Amino acid sequence: MTTPALEAVIDSPTYQNASDSLKKKILDRVIGKVRRSAGKRFFGEIYTSDPDIARRFYNKVILEKGLEEDVELR
Repeated sequence: MTTPALEAVIDSPTYQNASDSLKKKILDRVIGKVRRSAGKRFFGEIYTSDPDIARRFYNKVILEKGLEEDVELR
């Protein structure tokens, strides 16, 4: 199964005329973007539907940034 973004890249003349090493680099970049996008979308759905996940994520960000003295943990 491919995504429309991946199909558009594969069908483009630029991709078709590129060397194999450049094709691999282009595909890796597009696949990475698609994965990040899917991951963000999935996390957004979980974050908004599960208050416990939202709380733990918020606390982790606060601790990673060293703001626990300035901002109250939830």
